[in-house]
Amino acid sequence: MNRLCLVCVGEKYIRHLSENITNINHEEYTAIHILTNDVSKVREIVENTMLNEKIFLSYVNELGFNYFYKFYFSLEIAIEYKDTVNYVDIMRTELLSKFTPDSNKIGIHYVSPWGPFLYNASLLFDYGCEYFVKGYWNTFIEKLKKLNVSPESIIPITEQLLVVNYHDKLIELKDKLKELENDFIAYSTNCKSVYKIPANGEGLALGFASHMLDIPLHLLNRRTNYLI
Repeated sequence: MNRLCLVCVGEKYIRHLSENITNINHEEYTAIHILTNDVSKVREIVENTMLNEKIFLSYVNELGFNYFYKFYFSLEIAIEYKDTVNYVDIMRTELLSKFTPDSNKIGIHYVSPWGPFLYNASLLFDYGCEYFVKGYWNTFIEKLKKLNVSPESIIPITEQLLVVNYHDKLIELKDKLKELENDFIAYSTNCKSVYKIPANGEGLALGFASHMLDIPLHLLNRRTNYLI
């Protein structure tokens, strides 16, 4: 069985924790690790659930928290326990029943690229939508070119659900993401987007970091025809 990692930071997500953890089958996981800024409140919510005995809580200060922390937390758990980790967004726990939760293939397993028209980073140049303004990712694409990295080789990963199989490159992966964090904070603070927390686009950072470290990326098998 795998370990499940959840991030529940901020009043909004803590408020919806109770309804979302009901989608989790406690029998499928060795342990459930939750990163939160309010340990006592989360403990109060989970203590009367069937998950309670398997839950381990970790604290993070909400000040300075950003989207990269979902990766840091999941990688730290995988490294500490040398175990396979599932990560799922706290508001998307219904996805756990729609995809095969584990695989024997080494690497990162994900549900899809950002979309059918955004399956590699080259397609992000001058791209804009309701989530971010046109040209939001141009600085990143230019950085790839300066590094002689083909944007076509980078997959923007939808990171709402991930499976990370333990292997010896996970420490390097965490370090590589930390190198990228400030760049992604700068993108989000210098350009307009709908996201309130800095460093959005973390799935693009994960795709780039995995490429640079030759960590294989695999699409998860769907249990149904469900598409995100």
